[in-house]
Amino acid sequence: MQLSRYLLLFFTVLMLSALPAKAAEIYEVVGIKVEQEGEDAETAKNLAVADGEKQAFDELVKRFTDYGYIDNAPKASAAQISNSVRQMQITDEIATSKKYKAKLDFTFDSVKISKLLNLKLVAGQPVRDKFLLIPISSGTEGLSVWKSLWFEVWNSYRRDNIIIPVGDLDDIRALKISDLEAGIYTGLDELSRRYKSPIILLVEASYVNSLNELSVKVEKLVGQNKEIYEFKYPGGFGVGMAELYITAANDISFKIEKKQLTRENAKNITRDTEFVRNFDHGASSKGGKIEATIEVSNLAEWSRIRRKIINSTLVEELTVKNFQAGYAIVNLKYSGTPEQLAASFEEKGLILLSDGTNWKIEDAQDE
Repeated sequence: MQLSRYLLLFFTVLMLSALPAKAAEIYEVVGIKVEQEGEDAETAKNLAVADGEKQAFDELVKRFTDYGYIDNAPKASAAQISNSVRQMQITDEIATSKKYKAKLDFTFDSVKISKLLNLKLVAGQPVRDKFLLIPISSGTEGLSVWKSLWFEVWNSYRRDNIIIPVGDLDDIRALKISDLEAGIYTGLDELSRRYKSPIILLVEASYVNSLNELSVKVEKLVGQNKEIYEFKYPGGFGVGMAELYITAANDISFKIEKKQLTRENAKNITRDTEFVRNFDHGASSKGGKIEATIEVSNLAEWSRIRRKIINSTLVEELTVKNFQAGYAIVNLKYSGTPEQLAASFEEKGLILLSDGTNWKIEDAQDE
């Protein structure tokens, strides 16, 4: 069957199934870091929360201003800001008798914010989420964006809340394939401003001909927060790559409309997390175990890195916990200290990194 027929069926299903979406991520501000001192623990926490609310509100105002919802935001008091917070979540909390440190996620009340900021909307109506969706095709020759069947499928489907870049010279200059492969997001920020969309979806499709299977990785970027979703679409008799592209696009569009791309269903990664070659995990010289993430683009790369790991002198046992498109998670049992393990990795051309909690292994060949 010709692609045009599938596209017609695809759009018909979408028009029947798509429902208006309610406001969600655009009113969320996550990853606000606070640290305050006070006369006692309660005072320190109250000061930190107030500071976090102010930071989150300022970021929300900037978001609405950047994307054209407001022109000049009125000044708001601390009480008004606090009253507009609907929900707050606390992580990485450290409290002492006079100090408080944590990471805070805020969800603001859409109605109260609309009134407080005089949004260019009917009073009380929430802003509908807008997604800048960038289709990326991954194949044996690397990544491609503008000239692919995957982009053609998405480019034929446009809604008011799902925006596909037009692919003109400005887009091509902003979004370089080399940057995408290196995980550099500067160009994405430029596209986000151009299309007035605070939420970016990188939707990467990889078709495996031998398995007749399509793997799709969705990276959802909101500010500095990054969430990853992965889906697989197996083919069958009479169902090939073109049909799987349409099936996947239909499914992902449905998930967007139904608000199924949420933090609860994703592997969360913070874009500003700093992994360094500095280890302070309280490990003894007798060895230990770590769980590490390894970014890999294909099986050949994974085989090469795995071989280097098991040939390292201090590695006693390697167990693969999870292996999916884009990364592997492994459990390592080793002897010696983390510093000694890192040194043994360097001898094999590997780099061991840590952010203080999580571990990552990189191939020095990719630097």
